[in-house]
Amino acid sequence: MDRRRWDIDDRFTGVCDATAMLPAVHRLGEAMASDGWVTENPEVHLLPHTATWCA
Repeated sequence: MDRRRWDIDDRFTGVCDATAMLPAVHRLGEAMASDGWVTENPEVHLLPHTATWCA
C-alpha cells in the first residue's frame, strides 16, 4: 500500500499535532453526549452550519 496522502507527499506524516483543537473537540463531545443532540434531519439542521464552519 502506498503511504502517500496525496500525489506529491514525500513526508508520509503530518507536520505537527492537533492539541490546540482538543478543548473544542472536548466541548463538541460533551454536546454530543447531551440528550436531544441527534436531530431528526441532520443534513437539514446541522450540515449547513458544519459546512460553513469547516470552510
